[in-house]
Amino acid sequence: MKNIKEKFNQIQKDNPMWSSYICFCRTIDSKYLMSRDIKKLFNKLVDKSDYLRSEKDAVLEYLCKMYNFRPRKLRI
Repeated sequence: MKNIKEKFNQIQKDNPMWSSYICFCRTIDSKYLMSRDIKKLFNKLVDKSDYLRSEKDAVLEYLCKMYNFRPRKLRI
């Protein structure tokens, strides 16, 4: 998780006009994280002003669906 935080900080530094939410999405892109890890990192890294409090659950649900996807083996 430490590496994820370092990557997040580097993305924020390289893209100062991006919101912390966008930086977070970029950070977890192509990583296979469990839903609980995504939620934990989200709470730590994303600024609360980047989303509506009433929509937090929907935002987290979306992130977990998008970034917790693992392709299944085809059964033939």
